[in-house]
Amino acid sequence: MKKLVFAILLLILFCGSLFSQNCNGKEGENIFLDGDFGTGASNNVSTDPNLAPDYNYTTNPPPADGSYVLTNNTGRWTNNFPGWFPLTDNSSDPNGYMMVINASFQPGLFYDKTLNGLCENTWYKFSADIINLHRIGFEDIPPNVDFLIDENVILQSGDIPQDQSWHNYSVQFFNDTENNSIRLSLRNNAPGGFGNDLALDNISFKPCGPETNISQIGNPNLCDGDSLSLKADNRNSPYDLNYIQWQYSDNGSDWFDIGAPSLDSIITTLPNPDITYYRYKTSSKLEYLNSNKCYVTADTKVIELHNPRIENEAIALCRGSSFTLANGEEIFDEGAYQVIFKNNENCDSLVLNYEVKISEKYFTDAEELILCEEVENRLIDGTRVTESGNHLINLVASNGCDSLVSVNIKLESCNTCTKFPSAFSPNNDGMNDYFGNVRDCQFTDFNLSIFNRWGQVVFESNDPNFRWDGKTNGKTSIGIYTWHCEFNVNNINGSKSGNVLLVR
Repeated sequence: MKKLVFAILLLILFCGSLFSQNCNGKEGENIFLDGDFGTGASNNVSTDPNLAPDYNYTTNPPPADGSYVLTNNTGRWTNNFPGWFPLTDNSSDPNGYMMVINASFQPGLFYDKTLNGLCENTWYKFSADIINLHRIGFEDIPPNVDFLIDENVILQSGDIPQDQSWHNYSVQFFNDTENNSIRLSLRNNAPGGFGNDLALDNISFKPCGPETNISQIGNPNLCDGDSLSLKADNRNSPYDLNYIQWQYSDNGSDWFDIGAPSLDSIITTLPNPDITYYRYKTSSKLEYLNSNKCYVTADTKVIELHNPRIENEAIALCRGSSFTLANGEEIFDEGAYQVIFKNNENCDSLVLNYEVKISEKYFTDAEELILCEEVENRLIDGTRVTESGNHLINLVASNGCDSLVSVNIKLESCNTCTKFPSAFSPNNDGMNDYFGNVRDCQFTDFNLSIFNRWGQVVFESNDPNFRWDGKTNGKTSIGIYTWHCEFNVNNINGSKSGNVLLVR
């Protein structure tokens, strides 16, 4: 028989009573997942789960003496014993199953399971919920249960109260065996007959370790770029050594190791803005940190990292102009500027990055513009042209800065058959919006082609009355274009070429 050191009746939670215990720290995960008997929509489990070697399984409840059934609600049975009250399993799951036992006339095992993967020299806590199935007021035999590990009694329930309430029974024991499996059994001690009927639920088996706590070293208000130092505080440990594996998570559910495990309780790391959850696992041996059947986990520590909001802005500044930053500083020169605002914890809360570019003002000497003197002519800034000469036009260039354009305007008569302006402004103001032949003649043949500075045709027409609106592929681009016109008037062929300035 395997050697076990048992803490008999170490921790018995019954009617609010608490007795002695040898592991006063944190409990690990429940490693006995079958202990809640599962869940299902069917009222009763239809197949024998083979849980009780000395009992029979029934699918036609209520179970007779020496029988049991897995069910989620005794109140849904077609028949029931008059002394039993209706009952659901001890959880929030309406479909959760429990084990309902009608004890045999002789003491015997009504639950028997083997647990594998345990660790030697490790404390464990065993726990189960039991309820007396008999109504209050019925004079019946109360259930009495022994809890056994490897055929050794580690806990006795005594008479289970007839109060229609679930009771939790638990015990801690130390597994010092080299064998990593144990046999867990529950035995009925009271005789069957009238009474000694019970329900069993939520059997759990958990490793037990030290009392765990995570403390933050240094300033609790972490700014972006600060290092984080955490300390693992293991108190009242039942073990001589406590190995530690630190972990982080960005969502509180998926955990990843930080470095290698060690006996060092302090870790220093550079926090990630997306990582706010930290914890550690601890066990008595290094290799036990790889099995949830051997270690306990500290409660999650949530770290608040004060990350600044960062905004970037590109500023186009005209030469001679200024721009005022968010802190009130006036900027005249090109360059990179930064303004930082801090919160109450003296951490950067808002970082404004400015990239300032200087745009120059332009002064352009345009070619001579020929306009027809027979019509009213206005410049793009609205100035009326009544005589030839130099004119200055104040425009806004594409960089947003003021630009001066010098224009030499020449007014001429437009009585010949072909006359093309030297400039036009397609801005839909009703004046000089189109480019084309401005004379009215009877052409036999006519072809007008307009080219950009790369020699590509941007406009072509055989209609002498058709005008170009300045658009190329739906867009208007300021610049100088070359045009060429071939025509025939009165059986006389002719051609002309020139340049035209498109302004806006």
